Amino acid sequence: MKKIFAWGMSLGFVAASVIVGPAAHAEDSSRTLQIVQAIAPGLLASAPEARNLTISGAKNAFGSDEIRLLSKENGGNRSLSLSIDYATNVDAKQNSTVVLDSEDKNVKAVAQETGNGFRILTVISGATKNRRFDYTFSVPADTQFLKAGPNFLLESGNTVLGSIAEAWALDSQGKSLKTHYEWHDSVLTQVLDEDVAKIAYPVIMDPAWGYTYQYDLAFRASTNMSRLKTCFNCYFPVAGAPKAYPKLGQLLPLQVALFNFECTMGQTIQTATYGSFQFNATKNHVDGFGPNIIFQFIQVGSKNVLVVDAYIVNSLDLIRAPYMAAAGLNWQVFAWNLNSSTPRT
Repeated sequence: MKKIFAWGMSLGFVAASVIVGPAAHAEDSSRTLQIVQAIAPGLLASAPEARNLTISGAKNAFGSDEIRLLSKENGGNRSLSLSIDYATNVDAKQNSTVVLDSEDKNVKAVAQETGNGFRILTVISGATKNRRFDYTFSVPADTQFLKAGPNFLLESGNTVLGSIAEAWALDSQGKSLKTHYEWHDSVLTQVLDEDVAKIAYPVIMDPAWGYTYQYDLAFRASTNMSRLKTCFNCYFPVAGAPKAYPKLGQLLPLQVALFNFECTMGQTIQTATYGSFQFNATKNHVDGFGPNIIFQFIQVGSKNVLVVDAYIVNSLDLIRAPYMAAAGLNWQVFAWNLNSSTPRT
């Protein structure tokens, strides 16, 4: 339950096409949000003010009603559209959070903007026969669903469209439940791998989407990881980075322009074709405690690329543009350094 790519969203409504639940449903929607708060305290409070997320009703190609979500990248040109296939109508909107009904009275969805994307929580309040929850993405037909470290990437051709955080589910006691994703013909399905008759309800689970940065690399993942392990700050262009490759849990007093990016070193993953390392923000980080960022070396289509995948907790509205610009420039320099035959010293 870590990730969620960052930027804002504005939860809007198309009044002519969205059926909003009657006032009598307000109690149900409040109970749904109380369930989320009880199982995962602080999750709802972490949402920024809604700016770039729109939820609306529409007719699909078969003439049936569907609930569609449109996410726009904060300050960028990218967007993502999908349908929440099990949702039937908008029940209520509270601040930056929208509660959606389904045909099963014990199943609701909660759509929420995050710092750089969105999450869709499935809230199961009682016994249900359904263990599969579908989301149909409007993406190119050739889009692949790639496992990348703890998360997943959507890849089309030589381009990473964005990332989906690892699947998670919690019961009423905060116990982790078994769950996984499936991908087929642009449909993401989250599957609850439990005997639904034996679960301690209520349950919450979610897929979370985030926009990523991508930079072309000249070398394979194994070469880039070897270079970093030889001299980390010869390639990683951030003040405070150590020369030796950081150890797990090591404090990293990173500084980007005027922003404090203090982190601890997270997990490193390396295989024959993939490499990644993760930073976890401390309480002194400009975005506060909780965010993380994963730097990934992977082949996408015919290219070797650096994919930067971040989970940002706070919206930082007043400084978002310079904050993201400073970070993006550093990651581009990082890629240039890795491509250079003569690293900086």
